[in-house]
Amino acid sequence: MGHENGSKSIKSTTIKQVFRTMDYGTITENVSSAKAWLEDLAAIGAYKRDIVLSYGKSLLVHSKGLDIPIQVISPLPEDVDEIVAANKSDWTGKQRSVLLYKLSIELENNSSLICQLEVLIRGILSKHAMSSLHLLIDHLRFYSGYAATNEKKIEGVSLSVVSDDVFLSAFGNILGPALAAGVDVILQTEPRISVLATLFKQLAEKVGFPKNAIQLLPGDVNLTNLLQNDSIGFINCFGKVLGKTFPNLESLVKAPVIAVTKTKGPMIVFNNADLESASDAVINAAWGSATVLPWSLSIVMVQEDVYKVFVSKLNDHLSKVRIGPAYEKLADVSSVHESQLFNIQKVVEEAKVVGLQVLQSTSQSSQFQTTVILGGDVLKNVSLEQSDVAVVTVIAFRHTNEALSLSNNFKSKMGVSVWTENIGLANELAQKLQFSNVWINSFAKFSASHSTYLDKNSGVGYIGGVDGACEYYKNGSDPEKLTFDISAARSFYLHDIDGFYGNLVGRSVSSAVVSSKKGYDLWKKGNISDRFRMLANLSFALESRKELISKNTGVPCFILDYWVSTTYKLYAQFADVGQVEHKGSHVIRTCREPVGIIVIDESNSLSTLFDCVIGSLLLGNAVIVLNLHEKLIDFYAEIYQLLATAKFPSGVFNVILNCQNDTFDSLLSFDDLNTFITFTRRPNMKIGNIKRICDGRMSSSLLSYVTKTKNVWSSIGHSVL
Repeated sequence: MGHENGSKSIKSTTIKQVFRTMDYGTITENVSSAKAWLEDLAAIGAYKRDIVLSYGKSLLVHSKGLDIPIQVISPLPEDVDEIVAANKSDWTGKQRSVLLYKLSIELENNSSLICQLEVLIRGILSKHAMSSLHLLIDHLRFYSGYAATNEKKIEGVSLSVVSDDVFLSAFGNILGPALAAGVDVILQTEPRISVLATLFKQLAEKVGFPKNAIQLLPGDVNLTNLLQNDSIGFINCFGKVLGKTFPNLESLVKAPVIAVTKTKGPMIVFNNADLESASDAVINAAWGSATVLPWSLSIVMVQEDVYKVFVSKLNDHLSKVRIGPAYEKLADVSSVHESQLFNIQKVVEEAKVVGLQVLQSTSQSSQFQTTVILGGDVLKNVSLEQSDVAVVTVIAFRHTNEALSLSNNFKSKMGVSVWTENIGLANELAQKLQFSNVWINSFAKFSASHSTYLDKNSGVGYIGGVDGACEYYKNGSDPEKLTFDISAARSFYLHDIDGFYGNLVGRSVSSAVVSSKKGYDLWKKGNISDRFRMLANLSFALESRKELISKNTGVPCFILDYWVSTTYKLYAQFADVGQVEHKGSHVIRTCREPVGIIVIDESNSLSTLFDCVIGSLLLGNAVIVLNLHEKLIDFYAEIYQLLATAKFPSGVFNVILNCQNDTFDSLLSFDDLNTFITFTRRPNMKIGNIKRICDGRMSSSLLSYVTKTKNVWSSIGHSVL
C-alpha cells in the first residue's frame, strides 16, 4: 500500500507473521491432574474377575515429561484365556445407546486429564491431543444412535491390537461400532498406550458399562494363540502393520480384520494456490501429533513454475518452528520418538551424498529438527519406509496429469491434500485422484459420520460412518431364500471360453483374473444409469426367454423373475447414495466408487447370490463367480450369452466352473483381488495377506461390501456473513 504525491510506500505484513516472530519465553503445561492420577494408579494390568491384578511379566514405562515409573503388568497365559472366555455382556440396544453417549460426556469432562496424559506418556502436544480427542468423542456419539436399532445377538468378541504409535481418535473407531453392536472389546495394548486404555476402561465402568464390555491385555501377550482363539469374532489392528509388527507370526487369522496401518500421504500444490497457506500447512501435516497419525505428510509435489517460491516460503516457516518437549505449551512441534532420530540422520546423510539440498529448522531446543529434502526421494536408498522417518520430500511437477500419476501410484490411499484456487481443476482432481479422502486447500479433515475406506497399504475395511458400523452390524434379517434342488453329479469342462472357465488347472483361475481386470477397466468408466440401462436390457431379454431358459437349465421361472425384479430394486436403492454435509468452514461431498473385482462364492440361495452379482455389476465392479453346483452351469451359460448379446464388455461377468474347496483360498494370493463375498465360511488368511471377506447373506451391507467411499473436503472460508 502507499500514499499519493510520491510518498514512500509502507511495507505491510500479516498478523500471522507478527505473532510468529514474538517470543514469550517458556511456558509449561499444567500436568498436575495427570501426575496425581498416575501416582494413584501404581500399576496397569489385565483385570481378572473384578479388580484383582494378574502379576505376570512386568514392563516399566517412564513418562516422557516427568520421571514417574509406571509398571505395566503383562498377563499370564491362563489369564488371557480366562478373559477371552468371559461371559458376554448382556444389555439392550437402548442401554448401549445411553451408555455410549454418557461415555462421550465423561471423556469430554476428563479432556484435560486425557490431554495431560498424552503430554506425559507419549510426548504429544496438548493441542494436538485435544483435536484427536474431539474426533474420538464424535465417533462415540455417532454410534450411540445405531445401538438402539439392533437387538440381534452377535457372536464373538472384538480383539483390538493397539500399538504405542496409534492415533488417539482410533479408540472411537475401536469402541464405538463394537459396543454399539453389543460386542465386547479386548484391548491388547503396547505399554505406553496401555495408560490411556486403562483410563478409558475406568471411565466406561464409571458410567455403567459392564466390566466385561472392555477388557485390557497390556504389554507382552502371545498373539499367536490369541488371534486363533475361537471366541475372537473380530480383529482390529491400529498402528503398525500386522505382518511387520509380528514378522515371525505364521498363524492363520480366522476372524474378519479391520486394519489401519501407519502410512503417509502426499500433498499437491498448483501454481494458482495460496502458497503461504500451503507451505504453512506442511508443518502440522508432517510433524503434528509426534508423527503418529497414519495420514501424516511425506511428500509435497509443487508445480515447477512456483517451486522456488514455495520452497522459500517453506524454509521461512521451518526457521520459525518452535520445537520442544510436549509439556512446553508454546511449542509448534514436539520431538518424534527417539527411535526415529537415527533414521532421520541416516536419510539426511544419504541425501547429501547424492547431492540433494536439505532444509532443517534452526531450533536448538531439541535434538529433533523438522527436515525437508528437496528434489528427490532417498528412502529406498537407505531401505526405510515412509512411515519410519519424519522427513518431508519436496519435488516439482510440470502438468496436472503428471501430478495425478505420481499421486495415484502412492502406496497409501488414506488421503491426499490438493492446493488450488481453480474450482474446475479442484473438481477434476477430486474425481480422478484414487484416495479415500481428498482435502481441497486443507489437510487431514475427518468426520465421524463419513466413512473412510481403507485400501492398498492404508489397511483393510472401513472406519467411521455407516460403513464402519456395518463391519459389526447386521441390520435386518436374511432375505427370503429362493432355492431349488441343485444337487447333481459333477461334470468337468475341459476348455475355457471367454468369461467361462473350467477349473482343472491354475491357468483357468489366472485367466479369469486377467479377463476381469480388463473388463473392470472398461465397465467402471460409465455411470450407474448407463450400467442400469444395460442390465435392464438383459432383464428384458431374460424375461422374453424365461420359459425356454427354465426348460433348458432347470431353474424355475420364479427364480428368473427374482433376477429381473432385483435389477430394478437395486437401481432404486443405489441410484442416489451420495452425501453432502456442511461442517464448520468445509463442505464434505461423499460419493461411492467400485472396489474393483468381486469374487463371489456360490450360494444355495439364488436370491442372495443374485443380489450380490447384480449389485456388484450395477455399482461398476467386475465379478468372478465360483461355481460349486453342476446344475447351475447351463444357467450361467445362458446369462453369459445374454450379456454378450447386450454388448457388455468382455470380462465383466466371469464364472470359474466346478470349483474345488481350495479355489477360493487360491484367489486370495492375487494382488488385484481385494474383496470376497462368501455365504458359508470364512477362509483362514495368513498375516500380511489380509483381504476383505464379506458375509453374502447380509444383503443390507451389500453397498458397503462392493463400493468404497471418497470424501471430498472443500474449504468455504471463515466469513462471518
